[in-house]
Amino acid sequence: MSRTHDLGGLPAGKIDQTEHEPTFFDKRVDALYALLTGPKANAFTMDEVRRTVESFSEADYFGLSYYERWLKAMSLLLIEKGYVEDGTFDIPQAKS
Repeated sequence: MSRTHDLGGLPAGKIDQTEHEPTFFDKRVDALYALLTGPKANAFTMDEVRRTVESFSEADYFGLSYYERWLKAMSLLLIEKGYVEDGTFDIPQAKS
């Protein structure tokens, strides 16, 4: 049984490979990831972020941008590990 993120072998159309500058939001999420996975915080690992992203619903996986998925995963992991209480963050959700 394949999961939402497992798209291997499915028709996907052309992939946009144009270079683009990261947005301010992208840079902030990337910096937050670096801080939370760095040696001082060591809050979670990339494998845990990947596991969390891969567990998202189809709506969230395809409805959120790459960095929105990262932000949601990090937020959920901080709650899961007890660093913050549930309800602390406005966790990204896919737009309907």
